[in-house]
Amino acid sequence: MGHGLMENRHGLLVDACLTEASGYAERVAALTMIEPFTERTQAITLGADKAYDTRTSSKICGR
Repeated sequence: MGHGLMENRHGLLVDACLTEASGYAERVAALTMIEPFTERTQAITLGADKAYDTRTSSKICGR
């Protein structure tokens, strides 16, 4: 599966990766792609479809 991390303001592709399809591939790819941005002092906003709204994903992202 192909995954992309997009910058929201201008719609630019920031990161991309490929994974094998599984029940967790999308969430694992998303967490891997946002990891470089976790050390920022300013908060960031993430948007995702409803499939990402799980207890584990929410807990890891700090929601």
